[in-house]
Amino acid sequence: MLDLLLFVALLVQSALTQHLPPIGWGSHSEGQQPLQQQPDPSYRPIVLWHGMGDSCCDPDSLERLTEMIQRWLPGVFIYSVQLGDSLEQDRQASFFGLVSSQIQEACDNISGVPELANGFNAIGFSQGGLFLRAVVQQCLSSPPIHTLLTFGSPHGGVSDIPNCADRSDTSCSIMRSIVRTGVYWPWVQKKVVQAQYFKRYTDMEQYLSKSAFLADINNDRDDSINTEYAKRLRSLDKFIMVRFENDTMIAPKDTAWFSFYNAQGELQDLKEQLLYKEDRLGLKSLDKSNSLVFSSLPGNHVSIFDWDIDLRHHMYFKQLKKRVYRSTLFCNLINAISKFQFQLKFSDDQFEGYIRDYFSQKV
Repeated sequence: MLDLLLFVALLVQSALTQHLPPIGWGSHSEGQQPLQQQPDPSYRPIVLWHGMGDSCCDPDSLERLTEMIQRWLPGVFIYSVQLGDSLEQDRQASFFGLVSSQIQEACDNISGVPELANGFNAIGFSQGGLFLRAVVQQCLSSPPIHTLLTFGSPHGGVSDIPNCADRSDTSCSIMRSIVRTGVYWPWVQKKVVQAQYFKRYTDMEQYLSKSAFLADINNDRDDSINTEYAKRLRSLDKFIMVRFENDTMIAPKDTAWFSFYNAQGELQDLKEQLLYKEDRLGLKSLDKSNSLVFSSLPGNHVSIFDWDIDLRHHMYFKQLKKRVYRSTLFCNLINAISKFQFQLKFSDDQFEGYIRDYFSQKV
């Protein structure tokens, strides 16, 4: 019964994406915005990829972040990854879709930006960092990526569905129960983004045989190691992985450093895993050349700015719920997803430090 209900919910979501007009966003225009100043070629361009529930150009998140970086690096060209033709489609793509297809779309888009043709640096937030690593590993047509900086990204996968902000919320509990029960159902792997980097460490056989994304991108399958992945990651000048010390959104929090549980439920450091020992992704090589950086910051998940975001009050979710009022289950799913909260408390100064340390060098 749960199988059928979630399938119906995903069909509703698919129909909404294809047939409903875009949600209005007031006076803010959708999609990539032209730069207000001439790019300074002395700074290497930067590509951003947002996290779950965000979009490329939201004025309260990535757009503000872009403005901050351009204050620190005047004239730097910044491209923010957008999937689909609107902010709404981009946000929906952070929850629903086949990740491998999304990576290819991002590759094609990046390859079509003339300002990036000579290479760029990249910054990914939460799952956006994982996806930018996939761009490094998989994009044959992409210009070279020099430095990759990821914040709270689930590189090692997640062992649980992201936590509900309100543990007493029935809708969120139902959603988590459904996804946890059917996370490896084929159509869930093809439709739910977060399911595609879920890793059930108590059943590695099922994970290895049914994972639609993570098992491949992490070279976890012994019989199908892609040596090109390691070759391409080794080409990075720097790979900086930032973990948040009080992260309650992703489990384990140290997945931001590739740490994960073994079959006994014990947290294994990256260097204890075959992934590192056999250099399956080139991480050992990067580490030995001092190009792999493990960094830690206080705060909860992706604590970049000094304000709070509560997606329950976000206009996107308010309007989306109005559209699907006839589908109780899908409303419950949207309600549950929209209650993820990010307590964003560490200062802009700390983020500025990363930008100046790793991105201010002139080329």
